[in-house]
Amino acid sequence: MSEWEQACLGDLVESFRVRVDPAELGDATVIHFSIPAFDDRMTPTVESASGIRSHKFSVDEDSVLVSMLNPRIPRVWLAAGAKNALASTEFAVLRPNNPRMTLPFLYCLCRSSSFTSMLDERSTGTTGSRKRSKAADVLAYTFFLPPPRVQEQIVEVIRAVDDQMAALDVEAEALNGVYQAATSRLYCTAEGGEADSRFLGDVMHLDVVRTPMEAGKTYHLAGVLNAGKGLVDKDEFDGADTEYSAMNILRENQVVMRKLTAWEGPITVVPPEFDGFVASNEFPTFTLTSDVAPGWMKHVCRTPRLWAEMKNRVVGTVQRRKRLNPDQLLSVALPVPSRPEQEKVAEALDAIEREVTAIHEEAARLRGVRARLLSGLLDRSIDIRSAELGA
Repeated sequence: MSEWEQACLGDLVESFRVRVDPAELGDATVIHFSIPAFDDRMTPTVESASGIRSHKFSVDEDSVLVSMLNPRIPRVWLAAGAKNALASTEFAVLRPNNPRMTLPFLYCLCRSSSFTSMLDERSTGTTGSRKRSKAADVLAYTFFLPPPRVQEQIVEVIRAVDDQMAALDVEAEALNGVYQAATSRLYCTAEGGEADSRFLGDVMHLDVVRTPMEAGKTYHLAGVLNAGKGLVDKDEFDGADTEYSAMNILRENQVVMRKLTAWEGPITVVPPEFDGFVASNEFPTFTLTSDVAPGWMKHVCRTPRLWAEMKNRVVGTVQRRKRLNPDQLLSVALPVPSRPEQEKVAEALDAIEREVTAIHEEAARLRGVRARLLSGLLDRSIDIRSAELGA
């Protein structure tokens, strides 16, 4: 058969829903394909069955896993089957049951923009993050099926791009390891010894400026990411569209933290592009003294040493509602080298950070290339021979 033919996925693929109760596996080691593991690093966790509380689907053979949760965000896994390999029931477990469809091509097909759009359109629910699709929606997908040889060629071309992205991920991970190792220098003198400790209250002070929320005026909202990863732009809003009568203004080079869930490290230094943004009174701001470099403090905010000190000081009775108050943060003591030493180590860490950013930007560019390439190959707007030459 040499021509492309219109096909329905349900005629070529089966959805496997073999439920497993982890409690019946005792202390056996399982390979666990979960939504958090996918979002974190696309690597299944290896853990004891005794720690898994809900029923799962068996993945005893190589399968394609497609997330049914919030299908607008595609999560598609080519999962290696194994004994005691389990997948969250938020996934559809798919395998071809017809020789006209190969597993690698099914994986490519389920990563295409047309497939993702179809699932999103069929999903139900009240909010984006909680909307769901069904395995029946997956199996109802219609498309043009290429002949086996063309399937192989498409897979080879897309795999070549995936390999490039995987290599970039490895490089970025290695540099992140270098960065983490180098952060130990943040607390050292030029001679290599640990600097004298100082209370944060001696190197910065609470400095909150509030602005009233006025109807008809536009404000830009910021959020603080965990683990010192910086700020996130949470979009513009009108002053009439908030319950707050006033909010805190963020200013460049200030330290800002989130009082709630402070043990997760939601603290950072405000970069220039967030100057003038606002946040609620859950986000106090602090101004650094002249002998502390903002660039040094930015990297300190990314160290587990600071997060541990924050965690030790949170108060409250309910874990997710525990807070860290400004005076408790200021009671933290950390080694603080001289400003020239601070600037030197910050410059070195900035250089590593720039390299990691460049790698991530290249990976993002390749993701865009892959998406356009895959769409073009599947709708035949890109000729497979030209794509093979480009790969």
